[in-house]
Amino acid sequence: MPRAGHTIECDEKARSRLERLSRSRTEEARLVLRTEIVLTCLAGEPLAKRMEICP
Repeated sequence: MPRAGHTIECDEKARSRLERLSRSRTEEARLVLRTEIVLTCLAGEPLAKRMEICP
């Protein structure tokens, strides 16, 4: 049975910076991936499904 995750929050300024980083083509790939993970968690979406991995 899946465990319940922690909820995270951020303000609009931080979210807009995260969204900008996630679309960047010049930032490191690992930073972009981490940013996408954080944005997925902020949206409340299941992370495994979004990242196309088996839980």
